[in-house]
Order: sequence, then C-alpha cells, then structure tokens
Amino acid sequence: MMGEINQKRKISFITEFILFLFIVLITILLLKQLNISELLEDSSNLAMYAQSDTDIKRENESYIKKIKEEYSINIKYGKSTEDYMEKIEGNAQYNEAIINNNIKLIYYALKKYPDDVFDMSRNKKYPITIVIIDKFNNNNLALASRNNLNEFRIYISNTPKFERAFHHEMYHVLEYYMSDTQKYLFASWNKLNPSNFKYEEDISLLDDKYVYKENSLIDESNIDVSNNEIIDEENVNPYFVTKYSKVTEKEDRAEIFAEVMILNKKVKFLEEGQNIRKKVDYISEILSECITKEDFYFYRFL
Repeated sequence: MMGEINQKRKISFITEFILFLFIVLITILLLKQLNISELLEDSSNLAMYAQSDTDIKRENESYIKKIKEEYSINIKYGKSTEDYMEKIEGNAQYNEAIINNNIKLIYYALKKYPDDVFDMSRNKKYPITIVIIDKFNNNNLALASRNNLNEFRIYISNTPKFERAFHHEMYHVLEYYMSDTQKYLFASWNKLNPSNFKYEEDISLLDDKYVYKENSLIDESNIDVSNNEIIDEENVNPYFVTKYSKVTEKEDRAEIFAEVMILNKKVKFLEEGQNIRKKVDYISEILSECITKEDFYFYRFL
C-alpha cells in the first residue's frame, strides 16, 4: 500500500514539474517575442531616422522643382536665406522635416488658385519668391515685400496657421500687382464699413466691435421684436473677419481673402446680405477684372 502511495506521489511530482517547466518555457517565449517586437520596432525607427535627412531633403528638392516648373515660383530656406534675416528680424529655418511640411502646404495652397494667376510670375515681370523661415523676432507670422524691380517676396514662418498666413501674404502680392495695372480699384471700399469707422494702425487699441465670432451671429428670424428690443448690428451682421482686419483696409482685404481660402464649408458671414459677403463680392469682382476670369477656391461658397 505504501509503495502504491509513493508511486502516486512520484507521478504527481513529475507532472507538476513538467507543468512548471512548460509555464517557464511559455514565459520565456513570450518575453522573447516582446523583446523581438520592440527590437524590430526600434530597428525600424533607427532605419527611418538614419535615412530621413537624405530622403526628406530629396523630397523637398522635388517639391521645389515642381513648384518652380508649375508656377514659376522660387522657394528658399536655410543658408540661402541668411542674408535676409537681419532685415526682416527673423531666424533662418534649417530643419528639413519642418520644411517638408511647409512646402507641402504651399503646394496644396497653390492649387486653390486659377492657373493663369501665375502668369505674372511666368512672364518674369513680377517674379515671386517664397522664403520659409523658422520664426520672426517680433509678432509677425509672415510678410510680403516688393522691391523697385517688381520682385515679390513672401516670408513665412513655421506656424500652425501656415496656410492661412500664406494666403494672406499672397493676396498682398496680388493687390500690389493689381494696383500697378489699374489705379483706385478700392476707392469705394470704406462704404462697406460702419458709418464713422476708421482703421486703427495701433494694434493695442483694437477691439472686437463688429468682428465676426464663430457661432455668435444672431438669427434675426428668431428675434422677438414685439418688445422693441434693439439688437446690436455687430452681433447680427459683422463687418470684419478678425480684429486685425481693422488695422488698415489692405489688411482687411487680405484677412478676408485668407479666411475664405481656408474654408471647408459655407459659413454664416457668406450669406446674401451679410456685410462681410459684400466685401468678398467686391474683392471677387476686382480679381475677375484684373487677374483672371477663372474661379478661385472660395467661389464655391458664394
């Protein structure tokens, strides 16, 4: 009887030992699998980082070439821009990965313009250069300039509002060009503003009055006029897309243009009768008269 019991204990011990070894083996295999996955992932990342500078730089050069061929627009960054930095109070951009993102945004943004807009740069009478920088040492996001040879230059920093900033400065370039072809294009612009309104170049003095705020427009159809309640026009029908629009009339137009060029749907201020819509229509008519009869991107929302 004792021998039988000992035999059973021996078998039980062997079974438990085998089970223990099996669990250990499974654990080791799982740990190895995890280590291999991490190693593969790390190796993939190492390969990506090792190749990224060369590959991204090559891609940047490809986009620069395409923009030059399709639009006759030059793109500059890095060492080629160092001579400009002191003049514009900015810092050069050398990061190829950041440049890659910026150039792709520019290429995408340019496709929103009618092709013949760029005849001005193709004929070399009004050459355009886009200078990508790291940042300005003041509050600028971007700026546009023109020299006495009618060479246009757009300086643009790495900002979350990169595309919007580009359209803003591109509008300045278009208005420079239009003003050369025809004078007094915007002689009646101020009639589209509130009575007695004056632009204020001191940014610190700007306020939000008559400025559009998303989802803040009052629906006049829902207003109960039985109690003769007076609704402030700035809440029903604003005149400016941003507070900065109130600096000068040129900035007003550039801000409107930039805003409508980045829309992905029609907004309240583009409805018929809205004051901002009237300004958009004015700008559209001038662009059609002086630049192109073809449609800009934002026409789809009108």
